[in-house]
Formats: sequence, C-alpha cells, structure tokens
Amino acid sequence: TRRSSDLADKLAAAARRLSPERTLRALVAREVREGACVRGEAAKEGSAALALLWLCRRLRMLHDALARVGAEGGAVLAECLHAAYDATLRPHQDPFTRRVVAAAIWAAPSRA
Repeated sequence: TRRSSDLADKLAAAARRLSPERTLRALVAREVREGACVRGEAAKEGSAALALLWLCRRLRMLHDALARVGAEGGAVLAECLHAAYDATLRPHQDPFTRRVVAAAIWAAPSRA
C-alpha cells in the first residue's frame, strides 16, 4: 500500500542520515578508521563490528544445533541446543548469562 511504502521510504531516508554507509563492510571500515575496532582489542560496545561478531557467533550456534539435530536421528532438541551452545557461545558469556541460557535451553521441546 501507499502508506506502507511511504513509511518504508521515510525509514530508509532516516537510516541514510544516521549512517551514510551503504554496506556493512563500509560501516565496519569507518569504525576501524575511527578507532572503534583495533586489532587485538575488544570492539567498542554498541559498534557494528561487535554486533556482527555476536551475529556470527549466534549463527554458528544455530548451524551447529541444526547439524546435530539432522545427524542424530531421534535426537533430543534440548541436548542438541545445549551441546551447540557449549561449543559456540558459552566461552564468550558470563556465568549469569550461562545459567539463564541453560534454563531456557532445557525448557525447549523434547523432540526436534
């Protein structure tokens, strides 16, 4: 509809004003130039580089979990999720987050 396309156009224009970069690569390159990302140091909180890092980690967990479910006939979903979490995200999270994630995973349905 016309209203939704107008809204989409306005949102796109606002996004361009906030970030003139047209690609993720350009956005991260700007952060590197500005010192938000320095090799060997943690990326600054709120940076696109840090968000991209966590996105990649989460996608690895999802991929690992789905691979385990597919490889193990009759696999228990919670066990596949837990093993995938341990192999991918767990090393990068604090103990409180680990406990919250573990509780959420064990609440998952028993079958994939």
